Amino acid sequence: MTHVMQPFHLLVIALAGWRNRHQQAVTGCFIQESRFLKDQFEGQWLGFSDKQRQLKKSTFSTQSGLEEWVPTESL
Repeated sequence: MTHVMQPFHLLVIALAGWRNRHQQAVTGCFIQESRFLKDQFEGQWLGFSDKQRQLKKSTFSTQSGLEEWVPTESL
């Protein structure tokens, strides 16, 4: 069996490379933003509020989790 590079294989490789570069750029932006925020808020406690923590717990305890993100005030 011969292994010949098909045009579809080239397309998949090109898309994977583009996605990798895009993810690295986004990750770099998040790291830079995180460093900036740490410098800006140094000495202050950064964490979730009680309401955010409760929402996070209830969301991850359900199977789908999507219905938990809808605020009950908007219903």
